[in-house]
Amino acid sequence: MRASLSSLAPVCLALASLSLSGCGGGTPAETPRAVTGSNNLSGLWRVVSKVGTSTQRTAATIVDNGATLTMNDCSLAYRNYALTRSGNQLSGYYFNLAPITVTNNDTMTYSYNTIKRDFAKMDRDVAYDMGSFSIASPSFPTINSTPDVCVGFADSGSAETLTMSTRINGEMLRFSVSLTNSLRVGTFDIEPFGNAPATVTLDGPALNTLVGTDTISVLQGSLKITKRGTVFVEGTITGTLDDTATTINMTFKAEMP
Repeated sequence: MRASLSSLAPVCLALASLSLSGCGGGTPAETPRAVTGSNNLSGLWRVVSKVGTSTQRTAATIVDNGATLTMNDCSLAYRNYALTRSGNQLSGYYFNLAPITVTNNDTMTYSYNTIKRDFAKMDRDVAYDMGSFSIASPSFPTINSTPDVCVGFADSGSAETLTMSTRINGEMLRFSVSLTNSLRVGTFDIEPFGNAPATVTLDGPALNTLVGTDTISVLQGSLKITKRGTVFVEGTITGTLDDTATTINMTFKAEMP
């Protein structure tokens, strides 16, 4: 049963805030991260999926132990895969429907039926360090995201969606921002029923642990995108959640994969 957010006592999660690593000081360059010449498959990987007319971009981490590897896929709620290597093939991925083909230590491909994925290494460090976000409300736990932040991006043709995930005590917390046409600089009304250009939702096991519900939406509010570059997106969200009483304020800085 969903709890009434406005009845919850405030809780504060004072987590360390994140600065983007690997991008240098000042304003990060609008160039996608990429590495070449790696000695093994360990690192942070960009995963670009083509499913029908939809393009989805997310990330995964790999720890390379030789014949065995561990992959963590944040697009599937930080699911862990135990992979085994035979030549240039990795088995054990995505229900083991097809192997991942290793081109080199910085490039891989996957194909099954209508699903095609290209893997490109973003960083040799095995870490999700792709942005930061904060969530604050009088009736909502204050969250300042940790250095463990993964970003996803999807383009359906009629809308673009930005998803940011983190883990709190091992549990996923995720929020998604969707905007008709494209994620562009400007201020847009939020509403979850398709009558406004923007929608914002929060979900995940960590949300249920914190406030007693798996999913919440911004019922009405405003999305302001202050930066949209080739790689980086920044903005703020203000509004009222779908219990009609709880106000919420959010800020986010995302490195799109």
